[in-house]
Amino acid sequence: MLSTGMDKCVKLWCLRLKTLLEEFYGHVGTVWDVQWAPTGYYFLTGGADKLAILWKTDVPAPQRIFEHQG
Repeated sequence: MLSTGMDKCVKLWCLRLKTLLEEFYGHVGTVWDVQWAPTGYYFLTGGADKLAILWKTDVPAPQRIFEHQG
């Protein structure tokens, strides 16, 4: 499971073990949304900072950063 919030962090949780597996930092504002890719390996986040960030579950660094210019 992934969780997001005002702390600018995305957290990956193992529900079976009830533990935090990884934290993903890259946003400079509240993270509003997260969406898994169909494979479950990649996910995309969107936030108040007008960024959409592509992540891989096993790499805690952004893979791609997209910025909204409007």
